[in-house]
Amino acid sequence: MFWHSPSPARFTPLRPNQNWVHVWRSDLVLPPALLDHMSTSLSLDEWARAKRFRCDRDRDRFIASRAILRQILSRYIDVAAGNIEFDYGAKGKPFLAAQDTTLEFNLSHSGDVALYAVSHHPLGVDVEQIKSRSRLEQLVRHCLTSQEQNVWQQLPDTEKMVAFLRFWTCKEAYLKAVGLGLTQAMTEIEVEFCPQPILRQDPHRLAAAWTLQELTLGDGYVAAIAVAGRDLQLSGWEYDPSVLEA
Repeated sequence: MFWHSPSPARFTPLRPNQNWVHVWRSDLVLPPALLDHMSTSLSLDEWARAKRFRCDRDRDRFIASRAILRQILSRYIDVAAGNIEFDYGAKGKPFLAAQDTTLEFNLSHSGDVALYAVSHHPLGVDVEQIKSRSRLEQLVRHCLTSQEQNVWQQLPDTEKMVAFLRFWTCKEAYLKAVGLGLTQAMTEIEVEFCPQPILRQDPHRLAAAWTLQELTLGDGYVAAIAVAGRDLQLSGWEYDPSVLEA
């Protein structure tokens, strides 16, 4: 997957009848002055959430992730970043409120990287930083089906962490797309890599109508996106605040 620079001449908002899916990649480590400037677009409830973080680093990452989301969406719906209103589904999935649009979006962040997916199709995205996890074997038993565990157990120890995260991100992206998140048991979803990920087991019987794809972010991260529909055109964009504010 290629990541493009969104120059004003190249970037075009999505139309409702298109099968395009845009994925934005962003670094959450912003210069303090830029972070202060962008943070003014956050709502009161977002500020309340930010203040609950005890660690300055985590708080700044949260503020950056929400401010960037607002700036990206503002280019699609032609509404100032600070005037965008969000609402949340029963399981916490955010969506645009009080906006005359069918635009769908989803976000995920881990470490210093954030991903934002935008389309007129229901979708979910997940990114995870590759780092050691305590109780990895316990996580595998809790999150993978018996078939997936058999595949995972046959891998060399050096590959097991990345392999687990590949299963995790694919499942999490799909569960977020259908609005369930981690409220749904991951063992009810089964993924097979052949070599692209395919949903083999789904209690909602929706898998046949969904596209599941891994995203290439470079060393240190694993990511995936799930989108309702087939024959979709996926494009990647590098977040650049100077271009989006132009």
